[in-house]
Amino acid sequence: MRLRLVTSLVVALGAVAYAQGGNVDGLYQTGRWHDGPTPGAVGVDVRASGGGTHVTIERRLSPSKVLIYARDNANTRFAFDARHEAPCGPGLLILGGRSIAGSSYGSDSQSCSTHLELDAADAARAAAFFGTTRQERRPIGETARARFASDRAVYSVGDPIEVRVELDNPGPPIRFRRGGRQRGPRDDQFDFEVRRDGVLLPKTEAWNFGGISTFRPLGPDAPFTVRTPLAPWVDLASPGRYEVRCRYETELVPADGEPHADDARGRIWDRTFEGVVRFEIR
Repeated sequence: MRLRLVTSLVVALGAVAYAQGGNVDGLYQTGRWHDGPTPGAVGVDVRASGGGTHVTIERRLSPSKVLIYARDNANTRFAFDARHEAPCGPGLLILGGRSIAGSSYGSDSQSCSTHLELDAADAARAAAFFGTTRQERRPIGETARARFASDRAVYSVGDPIEVRVELDNPGPPIRFRRGGRQRGPRDDQFDFEVRRDGVLLPKTEAWNFGGISTFRPLGPDAPFTVRTPLAPWVDLASPGRYEVRCRYETELVPADGEPHADDARGRIWDRTFEGVVRFEIR
C-alpha cells in the first residue's frame, strides 16, 4: 500500500513539474495579449512576432498528432506541428519553465493545426514530452553537382541572355525540388551577382509568391537542365565584359517515398550549387 502511495505521489509531482504561472507543461490555446503581468495571463519567453509580454490562456489542448522536424541542415531549428480538435486558435507551448508562442495556426475539414518554431533544446524536450521523434536531417545526394553556362560567349546590346544550370548526379539516384519560387517576375531558385568590367552592378529587387513545385529525378541516367533569362536580375543594356556569379538553391530528397509523409519530414537536404559564367556584350 505504501509503495502505491509513493508511486502515485511521484506521478503527480511529475505531472505538475515546471508549472508556469500555475499551468503544467503542455500545449495551450491562447487569447488576448497584454503588455505586462495580468491576472489569468502567463509570461511569454519566446514570441513569434509582435504581441505583448503576457498572454491569456483559454484551454489546454490534447493533440492527436505531434510532428517535430528539422528546418535546417545543421539541426538547430525545428518545426513543431500539432493536430487537435476545434475550435482553432493561436497556441502556446509550456515546457521546462519556458513558454513559447505559436507562429501560426490553421484548420482543415477534420481538425485544427498549431505551428511553432523551436530551437534544438526545446525540440528535444517537446519530443520527449509528447512521445514523438525529433526528426533530424542527414546529408542526401552528396555526389550531385552542377555546371552553369550561357549559350554564347559574345552578345550584341539588346540580345536576350539566358543562363542555364546543368544538374547531374553520378551517385545513387535522388530527387531535387524544381519550382516553388517562380510566381513573380523571375525564378528565385536562381540568384546572380553580376559585374561589368569589374564593377558590381545593382540587383533589381523583386518578390516571389511561391509557386508550384515538383521533385524531379536526378541520377546517373537522369540529368536535368534549368534555364532562366538574366535580365530580371540586372540591367544588361551597356557593352562590356561581364562576370556572373551564379547560385541555384534547391532541396534534395531520397529517390523513393513521399517527401511530405509524417515520418519523412527530416529526409530532406538544402543544397546550393554555385558557379561562374563570363561573356561579353558589344
